[in-house]
Amino acid sequence: MGNRSFVMYRDRYMVIEMRGAVVGSAQDTIPLQQYREAVADYIHECQGKQIMPRIIIDLGKVTYLNSNGIGTLVAMHSDVRRAKGKIVFADIGKVIANVFVVTKLNQIFDMASMAEAEQKIEQ
Repeated sequence: MGNRSFVMYRDRYMVIEMRGAVVGSAQDTIPLQQYREAVADYIHECQGKQIMPRIIIDLGKVTYLNSNGIGTLVAMHSDVRRAKGKIVFADIGKVIANVFVVTKLNQIFDMASMAEAEQKIEQ
């Protein structure tokens, strides 16, 4: 399961704080697979309790994102949506926002500031 210091649990949702370069290599602060495992474990836990998974992905400390990182975000988004849950991407910096525009993920992902994300996730 590895180090889960990047996962925080709030009252009714989970926050995953992604950090540094998110590229799927030794450069990663946290290996991409650990993010995916955290989401899968949380979805499984929610399904056992028969509650909707609610996740905020905090991208405020991400410095770089490549196709491997994008693939991980898309996979986490798909996993949560498939489980009939909610996922919001928060605190997206300009560089990452530009990546989302170029890839058109800004049309798919629900994006907000952290304060807005906390409100959206509770709705």
